[in-house]
Amino acid sequence: MSIIQIVVLIFLSILIAWLLHLLTRKVGGQKKEKPEKPTAPREGKIHPCPICGTLLKSHEKVHSVVYPGENDRLVEVFGCPYCYPANDDYPRTCPVCKEIIPPDGFLIGRMFYSGEKPHMHINGCTRCRKRH
Repeated sequence: MSIIQIVVLIFLSILIAWLLHLLTRKVGGQKKEKPEKPTAPREGKIHPCPICGTLLKSHEKVHSVVYPGENDRLVEVFGCPYCYPANDDYPRTCPVCKEIIPPDGFLIGRMFYSGEKPHMHINGCTRCRKRH
């Protein structure tokens, strides 16, 4: 074998190895693209009112007052557009004592931050919290 034939064989083997590497990278090495995280709330996302249980759309808010504090904050929850102000169509029920909340009553809870997202725990209504 001449030197030219050896050089051609080495060149062809390198070329074949490179093509095989490209082929296996495209076939077996494809990674799934991650979907982008939505920056705004999805349209049509629903959540229940903690007082009357009505399913609320993303633009319907629950009226509440959050008092200042470090991490643990006191919250008074009055209701959604359907149950606040109090009316006969949407009964306002306390999730803790299961009794009807008076028209001038509200829920009392604690809000804290776990990461970036706030979380709220309902402790009771103005009626059942007075008993403790």
